[in-house]
Amino acid sequence: MGNSARSLFFVLTLLTLIGLLLAYYRYLSLNANTVPIKEDNAVPAPTSYDPVDLQKPYETVVLSNKSTGDAPMPTSTKPSPSPSGPPKIPEIYQSPIPQKAHMPCNSYHELNGITFEQLWEYPPISLFIGIFTIPYNFERRQLVRTLYRVQQKNIKDDLVDFRFIIGKPKKEDDSPNLRLRLKLEQQAYGDLVMLDVEDGFSNGRKSYRYWKWVANTYTSSPESQYLLFAKADDDEYINFQNLALNLRPLER
Repeated sequence: MGNSARSLFFVLTLLTLIGLLLAYYRYLSLNANTVPIKEDNAVPAPTSYDPVDLQKPYETVVLSNKSTGDAPMPTSTKPSPSPSGPPKIPEIYQSPIPQKAHMPCNSYHELNGITFEQLWEYPPISLFIGIFTIPYNFERRQLVRTLYRVQQKNIKDDLVDFRFIIGKPKKEDDSPNLRLRLKLEQQAYGDLVMLDVEDGFSNGRKSYRYWKWVANTYTSSPESQYLLFAKADDDEYINFQNLALNLRPLER
């Protein structure tokens, strides 16, 4: 019995070693096809960004006055048409990267045979833009406000004003702190308009109330300084000068 036990132990040990060798061989064969990642190809870690100082006072801008200084104007070039013409729909959908497809986008003046230089010969326009936002988007309004007020300083001849359009906060969002911050924001900038409707981007009543407010506030008065009115959102960016130039050829 002693010899039989030793023989069985020897066989089990041998089988265990063979199993370990097979597992190691499989591990080596799997890693033979793996390409090691080079350190020089690694994506660098993003650098830190300086936070926006929202507490810094902003220079007061009179929105109702036109810019009379010789501010530098942005330049623009007319895009050349694609020699192959507009892309076909199957080419766009079958492309592995749809963003690479050429999507022609002509401005209003180009579609009507008016060059960019000729736009400056038309009389300037006055435009009011209501920017839809929600009450607690304070940081986004501050960013949009800063960018648009810089544009107002540089716009030439045309008058483009804007206000932030908000509704009454929802019950689940309303709080004394929110109302206090809105009050302080209005005292600091004076560009908030609160409509008598519960706020919400999917609420069509907010758009209706906005256009009704525009009609009662501006269009009903013959002395209104604005000729055109528009609606935008706080996640959009508008080039005031280019928009005004493209609106100049419209019939008055």
